[in-house]
Amino acid sequence: MPVFHYQAINSKGARVEGAIESISQEMVVNDLRREGLYVSSIRMEKNSFLKKEIELGRIISLDELVVFSRQLATLIKSGISILDAVRILADQTENKKFKKVLKQMEADIRGGETFSATLNAHPKVFPPLFTNMVKAGETAGNLDDTLNQVAIFFEKENNTRKKVKSALTYPIVVGILSILVTIFMLVKIVPGFVQMYADFGAELPLPTRIVIGVSNFFVDSWYIVMAIFLFIIIGLGYWGKTPKGRYYLDFAKLKIPVFGKLIQKSAMARFARTFSSLLSSAVPILQALTMVSQVVGNEAIAKPIRDARDSLRQGKTIHEPLEKHWVFPPLLTHMMAIGEETGSIEEMLMKVADFYESDVETMTDQLKSLIEPLMIVFLAIVVGTIILAVLTPMFGVYDMIGQ
Repeated sequence: MPVFHYQAINSKGARVEGAIESISQEMVVNDLRREGLYVSSIRMEKNSFLKKEIELGRIISLDELVVFSRQLATLIKSGISILDAVRILADQTENKKFKKVLKQMEADIRGGETFSATLNAHPKVFPPLFTNMVKAGETAGNLDDTLNQVAIFFEKENNTRKKVKSALTYPIVVGILSILVTIFMLVKIVPGFVQMYADFGAELPLPTRIVIGVSNFFVDSWYIVMAIFLFIIIGLGYWGKTPKGRYYLDFAKLKIPVFGKLIQKSAMARFARTFSSLLSSAVPILQALTMVSQVVGNEAIAKPIRDARDSLRQGKTIHEPLEKHWVFPPLLTHMMAIGEETGSIEEMLMKVADFYESDVETMTDQLKSLIEPLMIVFLAIVVGTIILAVLTPMFGVYDMIGQ
């Protein structure tokens, strides 16, 4: 953000000098005037290359977005204009990148832009779902209520994501650890025993020969293993970017034992709450279905949602195409059918979202209590099998030494 050096005169006639970060010279003059300072001269400092900010990744977290929505809703409900509300939040935020965005939004609003238009100009900060809900709230004249709904939506979405991540993180970490320990033992430990058995001429049982064969392959052909691994990772990465590849990879995620069901329930909660929130914010239903298909996070689920949108375009119901797809449980489609018949689909979807979010929470708590001992047993079996296979011939060596 540019730095402006200024000279001004205060209410007592004294000369004041200073520097301030802002989007434009006009905003600096306006800010200083509100503080009772009258600017006599102002110049913008030219930043060197080292002073320029390099923006990488997300500018704000989901938690910060929730706090921003709640605070903005409170300020607007208190009768403060959207321009002043954005300025207040810009002044109080400690996130420098977010402050820069809010200052730019303030300047755009002051220039006549709508609030939703300024949000749309910063897609790295405000997701399309957020922008479209705000736009609908502006049109309906209930921006404060819409912002509260947005905050509730992203808060629940964030909590559900954290629950799913916490359930998936432990087995992934233990799985990677198991692979690393196994490779270490095959490369560093097993070859020492192989040499010892060769010196004694001991007869090796089948499990030991298998482990030694795998160990020799890793030691002599590690570059082939690495090449195959990289080929698979890169190949899946490129294939996953294609529509067909994305669909089948997402389909495979839903078929993973135990965890696939957790991912499915999480996606159902996201679908129901997103769709309900958009409809409650007066977003047109066809546009809402398009947005839901984009944010649901799984192409195998997004495809039937697009089919439902096409069905609605043809004058049919939404729930019928979803009923034909295995990924949508009967509970969800029945509730949607009732909602369509009674004209209360938003309320029905909100109840479905609450149910599946509660179900995800219960399931993750159960998984946490079960996964830890199961993964410890899994690691013990993997490592124990190698150790037993390597140490079993030792008894034959002792017999040979005793004779």
